[in-house]
Amino acid sequence: MIRKMIRVAIWGLTSRQREIVSFLHDQGVLHVEHGETVRITDEEADSLRLLRGKLLGMIESLEWDSWNEIRDEDLDDLGRNLTLPFSQMIEETNKSLDHFKKELSDLLERREEARRLRNKLKGASHISVHFRSFVQSENEENRDASIWWLRKEQVPKILSEIQSILVSDHSGRGPVPELHHHVFHIREKESLLAVGIPLEYRGPVNLCLESEGLVSWTPPGCDPGTGLLRCMEYMDEKLKENPKVCDCIEDTLSGVRTQWGSRLGALFILIDERLEELVVEQRGKDMGEAFMLEGWLPEDERDPLCEKLKKVFGDDVMVRWRYPTSDEWQVVPTAISNPTLFKPFEIFLKLVSPPSYRGTDPTVMIGIFFPFFAGCIIGDAGYGVVLASLAWWIRKRTDNPMVADGAFVLLTMAFWSVIWGVIYGEYFGDVAHRIFGIEPLVVERSHAVVPVLAFTVALGLAHILLGLALGVIEGIKNRSHHLWMERGGNIVVILSMIGALCATKGVIPQSFFSVSMIVLAIGLILLIAGGGVGGLVESMSSFGSILSYVRIGAIGLSSAILAMVASKFVDVLGVSFLGIFIALAIHLLNFVLATAESGLHSARLHYVEFMGKFYSGGDTEYRPFAKKRRRSFNWKKR
Repeated sequence: MIRKMIRVAIWGLTSRQREIVSFLHDQGVLHVEHGETVRITDEEADSLRLLRGKLLGMIESLEWDSWNEIRDEDLDDLGRNLTLPFSQMIEETNKSLDHFKKELSDLLERREEARRLRNKLKGASHISVHFRSFVQSENEENRDASIWWLRKEQVPKILSEIQSILVSDHSGRGPVPELHHHVFHIREKESLLAVGIPLEYRGPVNLCLESEGLVSWTPPGCDPGTGLLRCMEYMDEKLKENPKVCDCIEDTLSGVRTQWGSRLGALFILIDERLEELVVEQRGKDMGEAFMLEGWLPEDERDPLCEKLKKVFGDDVMVRWRYPTSDEWQVVPTAISNPTLFKPFEIFLKLVSPPSYRGTDPTVMIGIFFPFFAGCIIGDAGYGVVLASLAWWIRKRTDNPMVADGAFVLLTMAFWSVIWGVIYGEYFGDVAHRIFGIEPLVVERSHAVVPVLAFTVALGLAHILLGLALGVIEGIKNRSHHLWMERGGNIVVILSMIGALCATKGVIPQSFFSVSMIVLAIGLILLIAGGGVGGLVESMSSFGSILSYVRIGAIGLSSAILAMVASKFVDVLGVSFLGIFIALAIHLLNFVLATAESGLHSARLHYVEFMGKFYSGGDTEYRPFAKKRRRSFNWKKR
């Protein structure tokens, strides 16, 4: 239901403007016209922006995201405790934040260093696995072992040069020293070469390798002069210590996050709200000692708001109001209010523009027909119970209003699924019939295909006629004779064609055929007068729309057959693990497909066939000047 709106002008003393705007912010019912974007440049606003940006940066650095934990009571208490003058409060808050920011930065830097060291140690450990036994054996033989980075194609040349150094420096004294080496190819063109030589040859060999541009590999945290084996042992020790260091830092951060996260979040919200109030103050018209603020208000909120303003501000505030003129209908914000039972179905309007102010809110119609159609498609009482249990579990565990609304929609689908399942006699297919002999209450849809399909076409006829009737009402309400004549003519044509068909088939007396033809001519005249040739095309498409409701029966029939196929596997394989497993797998697949398809096709029938006959979207949604302290609002994404 679309709420009736009024145009409101609020006059107040300029000296009390801030109090009045803050009061309106608390009430959260006045839709202030946005118009052109207001850019606040005063000193207070600039200070607030800087403080808000600083707070948001610290909140993100702190990795705190528990906005849902902030209660309205906590925000109100914090607001009352900020008793210092505004400028002094900002100054003191900035000082406290700067001190906290330094401590937080030091803690985050320590964590980052620990993480970098951990990554380096893990990479070095992966490398050391390939060389540890080589280095250890060289160390036991009192030889020097070193590891070098080089290109893959350099390996033969480098080994040849090292061998040349060993031969030339030996000078014929005894046997030539052995050169031990091990190569590990890291990437396509990059390798690590481990070299094992006698200790006395370390200087010349290292000098040669460095002259070739090679870089020695040393585990992180070790000095180049430390033995390679000792470096590997030191690396192992650091690898064991590092997780404890990281956990200690994380525990400290967690404590800081718990202690300060909600405080910083609450302060951020208060500052953001103050900025919103400054924007609204700037939108008010300055009239010297008085100011005026204009906007839109639901009519049922007028008297409560006026009484509260009078009680708090007395004669310092005056309110004038009027109903919108026809010229303003396109700019009046649309406010929707529905009974509690149907309110969750407003989620369907999130995917389209809000209805126009003089349009029709389809929420109640969707709340009636959508679960009815979806339940008819699923049509299995067993699946309905499972779907209800799942929806109830989601609704109880979520704090997100949209998810909770979606779960409620699933509950209504499940309700109708159970009812249709009893009508069709389907409880996980024919399981209940096999075990308990339960029969359908009315008809088994898999054995009565034509009657079920005929019933769904009748549903489509009623649904389309209702949509056209709403289109006629909207055309009359908006003084659009083209709209109501076209939609009315469409209704007349459809009913006359049905009457003629029934007369031809002998369902009604033959004399009604002539009457139907006369009514058909009247309907065609209305169609052409209202929509021209396009009206005739629209009328023909309405018959296609009616026939498209066959999908309710066809998809439901395929779901029923698939559920019965699951039971057939038990017949073929017996009551065995394999037979039961395959049957359960098919039922699970069928449950998912039936739930998804029932929702998608029911939604399509509403968005395309039904709402297309009357729904007109508006440009402006009712967005009251209110404090956004609800769980559905994600402050981090502002």
